[in-house]
Amino acid sequence: MYHDSSIKHGGSCVGLAVGVRAAFLASNILGNLVSEDRVMVGTRNCMAEAFRMVYPKAHTVLRRERNNQITVQSRNLNLQIKFAPKKKYRDGTQALSAPDWELFESVNLNQREK
Repeated sequence: MYHDSSIKHGGSCVGLAVGVRAAFLASNILGNLVSEDRVMVGTRNCMAEAFRMVYPKAHTVLRRERNNQITVQSRNLNLQIKFAPKKKYRDGTQALSAPDWELFESVNLNQREK
């Protein structure tokens, strides 16, 4: 996922690697996303591009305000991934091998409000 995303992104970076890790985490919880699903990214565009690559059918938007979290609305579920305080990594490969607790402050799955 990281390799394919970096080709489309025009290079590799830490933000893209963390975005791929978040997308992989979401895929383990929610499975495949479809066109009715929505991904709202309140971080950097690199992370949004990672989700667009991993989930090409889902509608991915970059929020204007940064809240350091990604919200995935799928079917009747909301998945919120909040990022841990930033840590310096020398490159994307180092971020890919970091433990989840170092990248993500919290991961919450809730019923969507109607």
